[in-house]
Amino acid sequence: MSNRSVTVGRVDGGFRRLMATPGRAWIVILVVFIAALSLRLVDIGGRSLWVDEGATAVISQLDIDQLLASEDADREHPPGYYTLIHLTSTVSDSEAGLRLPSALASALAAVVTYLVGRRLGGHQVGLLSAAIIALSPLDLWYAQEARQPVFAGLAVIGAIWGLTRRGWVGISVSAVAIFLGLYFDYITAVGWLAAGAIWMVMWFKSDRVRVVEWLGVTAAAGVAFAVVQGPEFVGGFRGLLGYDGAGVWYGVVLGSNPVTSNAFGLLLLAGIATAVLFAVGNRLTGSVKSGTAWTTLIVAGFAIGSALSPIPRAYSVKKVIVVGWPVLALVIGFLILHRLRPQWRRTAVAGVLALSLMASTVSFFIPKDDWRAATAHINRLAMSRDMVWVGPEPWAADAYLYYGGSLPVSLEAEPSAADLPANGEVWLITYRRPQDVAPSLAVEEWFDQNWLLVEEVPFYRLAIRRYAR
Repeated sequence: MSNRSVTVGRVDGGFRRLMATPGRAWIVILVVFIAALSLRLVDIGGRSLWVDEGATAVISQLDIDQLLASEDADREHPPGYYTLIHLTSTVSDSEAGLRLPSALASALAAVVTYLVGRRLGGHQVGLLSAAIIALSPLDLWYAQEARQPVFAGLAVIGAIWGLTRRGWVGISVSAVAIFLGLYFDYITAVGWLAAGAIWMVMWFKSDRVRVVEWLGVTAAAGVAFAVVQGPEFVGGFRGLLGYDGAGVWYGVVLGSNPVTSNAFGLLLLAGIATAVLFAVGNRLTGSVKSGTAWTTLIVAGFAIGSALSPIPRAYSVKKVIVVGWPVLALVIGFLILHRLRPQWRRTAVAGVLALSLMASTVSFFIPKDDWRAATAHINRLAMSRDMVWVGPEPWAADAYLYYGGSLPVSLEAEPSAADLPANGEVWLITYRRPQDVAPSLAVEEWFDQNWLLVEEVPFYRLAIRRYAR
């Protein structure tokens, strides 16, 4: 036998042992959790908090009563996440301490993904899907961020796990998971309706009881949440869609008509679109003649898209996609193991996981907006009579304050004489993404016209402009 044959045989044997059903599921659960968490703990506190994470650090320090009152905290997000960080910050409010809850939630989502895949498609589907989540660069990025999306993803996959258990216990677990998910992040609704659309396509013909259970969970969680947080949800969702980061795709296309210009219309559209895409994909990949080709195309597209996710663009879209990422991992795991020919499966598994691991490794070298260095630069050179100017959003100064910024801060878009230091300088902190050119803010243009620009110092996705009279 040739050396090549021996090598191929060993690889094939290793693949079969990996996919073999273990005698004890808890061993797999423990391995998945430890592997996912270990990757998410790598340099978790090494990069600076960016502006939204700065908001988490500052808002979470409010009293619980203030956190529960949306007008005192963050109107675009519910209070659950900030309340959790308020509690964990008593142990550590460092960058690592603020991000650790997200890392734990993401690692737990990988475990729940395994459990769902095991129930619906067997151990092999569960294990592969969990491995996709554990190595996913998109999920890893948000697992190392002190923000809400991975908690929404955990809630969605946790609710699906409840539905797979069937009966009142499972339905109760599912309803509680969705309620808590909404209380942590409003975009849980997007992920849940998208997952529900897939659920209906899967079971509408073969098991209508499953569909009824999903509808019951949705109704129970929705009514309970409407009582607790209903008006805030409508206003918060509208606020999220009103950000510049929502992009042209919403502001021009979807936000300009009466159907999708509100939360409920947009959520309904997302559910319908997901159902159509899943139904078409299921039909194409299940075809006797062309199913393998379509499956290969979809899996390859997923692998390439996942590998490109670390590119620092479209964060507003990515944080919605990551909510449904565990569900998508289950779909991809099923397609590889049940729709590809046996001789191609191990190649597909190796390719998807290898690309994910390489992209995840690359993501560690992508910095976040460098508020840590920017604040240190100002603290080192500024005089006590100076002041700092940032963007007009109320949370724009939070990262500066988190890193010990001591100068007075202004958020005004149009300065007046009363706002400006009498005999000091102004340090303007503005965003400078690769696509941005000066001036990035209206206040920056005002200072360019009325004050003397002394220097501009670049930082990652930021610039400090120092002005004197």
